Formats: sequence, C-alpha cells, structure tokens
Amino acid sequence: DKRNKPGWENWYKVYGLGEFGQLEDSILDYEYGVMDNNASYVYGLDFGVRDKDALVRVAVDNDKKVIYARELLYESGNSTNELAQKLIEKVGKKDLIIADSAALRTIMDLKHIGLNIRGAVKERKSETIKKLKEYKIIISDDSYNLARELNGWTWLDKKAELPVDGNDHAIDAMIYGAMFLINNYRGKLKLLL
Repeated sequence: DKRNKPGWENWYKVYGLGEFGQLEDSILDYEYGVMDNNASYVYGLDFGVRDKDALVRVAVDNDKKVIYARELLYESGNSTNELAQKLIEKVGKKDLIIADSAALRTIMDLKHIGLNIRGAVKERKSETIKKLKEYKIIISDDSYNLARELNGWTWLDKKAELPVDGNDHAIDAMIYGAMFLINNYRGKLKLLL
C-alpha cells in the first residue's frame, strides 16, 4: 500500500489535492490557515528592482508560538514612487512596515513620502531560522509566491547552516516582520534610522 511509504503525504498533496509539494529538506514547514486578527502585526518588506518587491503582512502570537503570514505584493520593476503608491494602497500610512535595512536610502525616501517604515534588525540567518523553527507558521491560501519560496528554500550547506540565497524575497519580508515581533524591537527603533 502506497500510503505507508515515505513521501506519500507530499505525493497526495501534489497529485491528489493539487497543492504545492515541499522539498524534503526544506528549511521551514508551514500550513495554510486563517490570519489571527487579534495578534500583533506589522508588514515586512523586501526590496527589489530586478528581483521582486515583496510585502507580507505578519502577525505573531508569542504565547501560542504562531506566525501568521499573508503575501500582499510580489512584483518587480517598481520605481520608489510606484512602490510607495502600492504600499499606501495596501498598508496605509499608519501601519508599521519593517523593511530590508540594506536599502536605507529607499527607506528614507519612503519615510519622506509619509510611510511608517523602519529598517529591520538583522541577525545571523542561522539564528533567525532557529527562532522561527520554534513557531508554527500559518500562511493564507492566497500567498502563492510565499508558499512557492518556502517549498523550495533549502540548505546550501546544512552543516554550516547556510540556506540557498536568491529565491527568498517573500521569505525575507516575512522574516523581517516576524523577527521584529518576536524580539520586541519596538524600543530599539531609534537605533535603526
């Protein structure tokens, strides 16, 4: 009987239910579910020009150890002004956006436009992954690109704890928001900008 063999669950997910499969050695597990609107949330943003601009709404319930994520934007080719308009449409000007701190000039430009945006405090990727693995990750079923990235995000070198880099824009956006909420960086924002 096939159902007792390793990999059956993944096979059934793909061929029986028409969902994404997940590589056996993928770094983070997740499941589809509904966002908890009572949990604290922020928006995570990873910048791209050739790569994708990725915006993910991230809510964290630290007591239950659950991260909720919903992809809201995943596209390339935006100018800073075009990105600003899309962020205003999707987030507004009051909600907090935690963005890739490697792009401080873009963060400053978006801040001058009126967005509530701060740079992410980054830790070593291996430390971040360890913290995320303590949480259950639930993503909305319309988070197509986030799911695709999570399914294919594997270790480049597992022993050295180096993940494959490149196709992780929505993942990075989720990480920026999640780590902000997990680590409670609220008091440290002034250090960032």
